[in-house]
Amino acid sequence: MGSSELLDFAEKAGYENLRGHLAHTETLAKETTTTLTLLLAGTGAALGYAVKWFEPGPATPSVWAAAVVCLWLATLGVILTLRCLRVVKTEMLYNEPLNLYKPELNLPMLEARHWELLNLQERISLTKARNRPISIWLDRIRISASATPLIFLIVAGLAACL
Repeated sequence: MGSSELLDFAEKAGYENLRGHLAHTETLAKETTTTLTLLLAGTGAALGYAVKWFEPGPATPSVWAAAVVCLWLATLGVILTLRCLRVVKTEMLYNEPLNLYKPELNLPMLEARHWELLNLQERISLTKARNRPISIWLDRIRISASATPLIFLIVAGLAACL
């Protein structure tokens, strides 16, 4: 395999690799949005029950638990928004044309392609680095949200003991 053929192969593989990471970026955004929707729905439902706290008479253990669950889910929603939904720079699949077309540099085509391959690798690395913490935080939030019934039971039990 000649140098040009190897470069063709590396470019094709690199663009496919970056395309996959960018698709993962989109998937993470969709999954995060769905998770936030569920958290907000749960927060609203818990708030609907927790408002009984303001009615005359002592609050029942389930009202206390609903209030804590409401705060818990709202906190998870804020963390999810800050860690996963914030707008951050996203790399593009292809370079801009005027970044590639530089006749004043008088570079041979093979050398220009080599430099663009290095740029492509940098875009792949940046996209991977962008996706990694979002994936981690999305998993953490989902696991934390799945603990909501346990939190409800613990708070209701504590409130019943007091």
